[in-house]
Amino acid sequence: MDGENSVSLDVKLLRQSFALLAFQAEELAERFYERLFTDYPHLESLFVNANMPAQQKKLIQSLSTVIKSLDQPDKLRPVLEELGRRHVDYGVTAEDYEPVALSLLAVMQEMAGDAWNERLTVVWQEALEAIATIMINASVAKPQKQFVANNSTPSGISTHQGHMSSFQDHSHNPTEAGSAGSNYQEDSNMSLQSTQQAASQNNQSESFQQFYGMVEHSPLAFIFVDLQGEVSYINNSGQELINELAGTLGFDAQGLVGGPVTRIYDVAPELKVNPASLRGPKKLEVNIREEVLDINIVPVRDDANQMMGFFQTWDRITDRVVRL
Repeated sequence: MDGENSVSLDVKLLRQSFALLAFQAEELAERFYERLFTDYPHLESLFVNANMPAQQKKLIQSLSTVIKSLDQPDKLRPVLEELGRRHVDYGVTAEDYEPVALSLLAVMQEMAGDAWNERLTVVWQEALEAIATIMINASVAKPQKQFVANNSTPSGISTHQGHMSSFQDHSHNPTEAGSAGSNYQEDSNMSLQSTQQAASQNNQSESFQQFYGMVEHSPLAFIFVDLQGEVSYINNSGQELINELAGTLGFDAQGLVGGPVTRIYDVAPELKVNPASLRGPKKLEVNIREEVLDINIVPVRDDANQMMGFFQTWDRITDRVVRL
């Protein structure tokens, strides 16, 4: 969507940076509100009746929905417009949006550490400004600024029933709002169907379901392995990469998800790990025939600090490796 009221967003970079914080989602939300109330104490009165643990979950759900929908502006814009209209009833003014953006940016930068850079600051400032503009303009019935997706990754589409929830806790049912974007369903996808089945069977925590949503569109390939050694989740980029390497690996994504992780170990024995022995991320450069992969193995724990398994991130670096 072109025009003078448009803003071009780097969707790929936004998703990639957001995925860096996937397993710190609860901490991100908690620290955001702490920072917001410390730096802007007058805003705490807006949340006097809020259930803050529930509010923190809604924040992450809202951010996840936005990140997943950046390259679907026709679906995202009505959601943001409805959210902006509802914020008026909560006492939110146009001047309150900037403190929210500044607090979120500061906390994300702190938590990402060395992985954060000036480019990410600019990209997120642009995105948060565009989001705020749409919400503010909708609240006063003015023409809205539009999203233009730029450099977005090919997106595998998954089944989601969801809506944007407000920064302010409320009991309003979004399906009653009459907005076309407040509740929508996309086409089904193999990876998330497998994830949902595995989650039901293994009674995985809500925080882990948040993780699935946050990494689903990450440019990195994510593969989750549970404590039983089953590959229970592969995100969209993971499906694409594994299918591209199927001739080298001896299996494709459909054949891997739901099956034993030993299929990976058969072609890359150095990736075999005991989840209980993992104390932090383990980084490996793996050669599989003519291919070279940069792989991180990261332990996953639930809200009670109990081991749930681990995930691998795969990055194909064959073309970047100088062979002697």
